[in-house]
Amino acid sequence: LVAMDMNEAADLGLIKLDALGLKTLSVMGDALKIIKERHNRDITLTDIPLEDKKVYEMLSAGHTKGVFQCEAAPYTGLIMNMGGISSFAELAASNALVRPGAMNTIGAEYIARKNNESPVTFHHEDMRWFTEDTYGEILYQEQVMLTMTELAGMSMATADKVRKIIGKKKDAREFDAYRDEFIEGASKKVSKAVAEKLWHDFEAHAGYSFNKSHAVAYSMISYWTAWLKTYYPVEFIYAMMKNEEKKENLTAYLLEAKRMKVKIKLPHVNHSQLDFSIEDDSIRFGLADIKFISHNLGAKLIEGRPYSSYAELEAKVKEKGNGLNVRVLSSMNAIGAATFPDH
Repeated sequence: LVAMDMNEAADLGLIKLDALGLKTLSVMGDALKIIKERHNRDITLTDIPLEDKKVYEMLSAGHTKGVFQCEAAPYTGLIMNMGGISSFAELAASNALVRPGAMNTIGAEYIARKNNESPVTFHHEDMRWFTEDTYGEILYQEQVMLTMTELAGMSMATADKVRKIIGKKKDAREFDAYRDEFIEGASKKVSKAVAEKLWHDFEAHAGYSFNKSHAVAYSMISYWTAWLKTYYPVEFIYAMMKNEEKKENLTAYLLEAKRMKVKIKLPHVNHSQLDFSIEDDSIRFGLADIKFISHNLGAKLIEGRPYSSYAELEAKVKEKGNGLNVRVLSSMNAIGAATFPDH
């Protein structure tokens, strides 16, 4: 077993991977599982078309609750300021643009160009094909690299070295070593002033530049969650609530369920599972969601059901040696989880 920092690992030719643990993956997995159970449909997310109009209409309306990354207030605000999102390319761009550095540098001009409030211009026609999706603005690290190769004639290997310096914010003197080569090459197609401005912009990229591959990967998850929410709202909200560890955050999902006309049912001793469950086209709270009822106590209640009357339930709770107690009954009574026709 050895330990080394990322630069030492890179010098040895090793590849560094960041493994993220995302709750969203569990949400998608649970949603797909319950869709299979309820609709007998096997969904392969990678086969879903990425240009579904209904999905983008939902996002553009600001209904982003539960959608990966997009539900954050700054992201939802950006989508609204952008006049909505109508394609996967715009979704990926928004994922990179929402970062504070990008928003504070090219954000305003990008939004103005997208909303036809400012003309879309290109420093040179050779840059059109790789900046057209971002309205002529250089947003991604890959666009920085392509400017170096397509405009200045630098090699891809050199462009990648510059990208690493930008991405890791290494010593600026390393960056300066490539300045003259870029200015000289780019000046053959654009004025020296434009070439110098581009190089200055690249220096600024150290503070915000996002690689497109990262934005696309994140946006795939954003799109998949938005697609599930659009076409399977009951299953999606169920999966969101099931995987929410902080109970205080459930209120937001309950409000979203109401907006989407997804019915929420209170817990009931005869109908609830331990956790959230789908009942017809409604979502039922679980017994373990009731205060003072643990998974263990809830399991004991489920083991003894169905209860034909309140008296039978009360007798079960007061039965000696079963681990249940009167507080369990009081908690159920407080929220109507022990209601019967005779009670």
